[in-house]
Amino acid sequence: MSFAFLGAPFLWLAPLIAAPVVFHFAWRLRRKRLSVPSLVFFQRLEPHLQARKRLRDLLVLALRCVAVACIVLALARPAWSGFLGGSAATVAIVIDNSASMGLPSASDAGKTRLKAALAAAGALVGELDATDRAVVLTTVADSLVPVLAEPTSDKTHLRAILDAIRETQAASRPGAALQAAAEVLAGATTTRREIHVLTDLQAHEWAAPALGALHLPPGTTLWLHRLPGGYPAAEVALTTLEVAARGRLAGRPIALRVGLDNAGAQAVTVNLTISDDRGHRHTQPVTVPAHGSQAVPVALPATSAGVHWAHAVIDGDDFGLDNEGYTAFGCEARRQVALCGTHSALGFLPLALAPAADGSLSGLTTQWFGAAQVQAAVDSHPALLVMTWDDLGELDQDAQQALMHWLSGGGRLALCPGADGLRQTPHLPIWLGISGEVMDLPPAGEPLIALDTRDDLLHDLVEADGTVHLDAVHVVQGLALQCDANFDWKPVLGLPDGRVILAHRTLGAGGISCFGIGLSPDWSSLPLAPAFLAISQALALPTAADDGILRLRAGDSPRLAGVHGGTAHLVSIAGDALDSMVAIGPAGELPPVPRAGVYALTTSQGVHGLIATRADPGEAGREVVAGAVVPALAGSLYQVSDCPAPQVLAEAWRHGAQGFDLMPILVILAFLAVLAEGWIANQPLVRPAAAAAGAGMAPAPAPRPGRAGAAA
Repeated sequence: MSFAFLGAPFLWLAPLIAAPVVFHFAWRLRRKRLSVPSLVFFQRLEPHLQARKRLRDLLVLALRCVAVACIVLALARPAWSGFLGGSAATVAIVIDNSASMGLPSASDAGKTRLKAALAAAGALVGELDATDRAVVLTTVADSLVPVLAEPTSDKTHLRAILDAIRETQAASRPGAALQAAAEVLAGATTTRREIHVLTDLQAHEWAAPALGALHLPPGTTLWLHRLPGGYPAAEVALTTLEVAARGRLAGRPIALRVGLDNAGAQAVTVNLTISDDRGHRHTQPVTVPAHGSQAVPVALPATSAGVHWAHAVIDGDDFGLDNEGYTAFGCEARRQVALCGTHSALGFLPLALAPAADGSLSGLTTQWFGAAQVQAAVDSHPALLVMTWDDLGELDQDAQQALMHWLSGGGRLALCPGADGLRQTPHLPIWLGISGEVMDLPPAGEPLIALDTRDDLLHDLVEADGTVHLDAVHVVQGLALQCDANFDWKPVLGLPDGRVILAHRTLGAGGISCFGIGLSPDWSSLPLAPAFLAISQALALPTAADDGILRLRAGDSPRLAGVHGGTAHLVSIAGDALDSMVAIGPAGELPPVPRAGVYALTTSQGVHGLIATRADPGEAGREVVAGAVVPALAGSLYQVSDCPAPQVLAEAWRHGAQGFDLMPILVILAFLAVLAEGWIANQPLVRPAAAAAGAGMAPAPAPRPGRAGAAA
């Protein structure tokens, strides 16, 4: 049994109960001394008249206090659940539809936790009377599940909602679901208000962070029905699916990085399958160590300009709802590289930039210009302009000004000594802030090392452990770069003693990369190493601009920058089927996308975009809230128990479906108190018989002589 006030805010009126007492003492007549000529009339009064008057006043005062107290309590609507007869109830049934609910149930190995939860919820719906109302909510918002505007007693409708619920690939958001349940119950007029949550109480959803004290309507009972279950023996989750951050060009393979995680105590071998929107499909086995992770680089075949998507999925473990993900990316059209100078001076760099003349391998094509044709090269809007130190030093002021203006607007320049040999120690223009000093090196040369492994030019050479693989490259001759401290040059490659061989800096919105070696085998073995191909193409591929594609985990809420309110139309391109109109929040937020897929987005303001989602990787965790204390609900009143069989749960609910609303009784008591107060207040203090007897009494003795009166 439980006792609660359904109209608790009216309890603030409780101080009004003292109002009759205040008025009684404030308006009570004060005693005054009066002079009267004789006491004869006072002697005829009953001796206990004053005591009777005092008793009557106290009774009237008490009845007035009782009347006010009953009115205040009636407004507060006290209800006593689990007592006497049945009462109508409003019930919010919250179903945990997160990915972990797809694991086996403890009560029935052939049934998932979600199936067990839906069976229990169906039993509760079956016990509803005609006067009861219910609503069904989910912990992960799912557009495929109908949403009720208000509680209903239509069992057919409620069962249809339960039938539409299925596992998502997201983690629970219990706070949002409980707040929605509280809002539904706030408008209920029934004596009983209940929230029944059917969940597995996974620790990362219910242990922290705390949801805080829930603002549940007065008289609301919160039940958490825990659904324990089994766990997968072999479990590998797809944790990341990243597309290359650098600019992506049509005709160039697209680099993906797939991250896999194994939380188990044994190594697991799974099959990783990568497919894309053009029908390419590739499968490879991957062994993920126990309690470890594995990063798998994958190269998607070259594609055309435009927006494309890729899908990664693994199989071979015991839990599939965290095994897949989608990503989307945009490809620019093929870009041109402007080469100013001669073939012999630029060495192997033109071939590394564009192994195929049509750009089919790298997405880059080349166009040759004379050493002095800088203006024509700039006007061709290349992705990269390549020159030797000597040719740049011989440019006139107008050509240098045109080059500086182009770089400030976003152009990219690559400089190197002439591969055909130094005519003299070259001197670059002062505005570059760099120069070179001829190095004295042993015949075998010095090894080339990475001075900054985080630099973008080395991005494709970084191994899983963070090191840069350069294939034992040696430098036999070159210029040690001398970077002016007033310019923001960043060393990239160099020798073990710290001498710099490759550096770069920004100039406005553009950038300059400067080599201290000619790009031929006469200077270094770098042009013969595979690393040279990656570095050369990185020179022409800037970091990818924001392509407007939202890459999220399932269950995350997309947020649109610069969009406030309105509606959005979501249509699936790949993955989970979806075609839904959703409301946009005031801060541009959309409802969560519950499953992995690629979705086209169009807003009522005409904004277009793309959303790519992957499964939440933490849903197969073994940590659950096992006791009766749920940390996330600290500050709230609730009850936790393991969910019994559906019929047992339904019978327990019906047994507890007893309640008594005390409001009518309090109204009646207030009315009776007012009637009693009026009757007592109008009763005479002297009974008629006593008054008649007093009239026949002997006259009082005369006053003594010499006294004109007495004080009463």
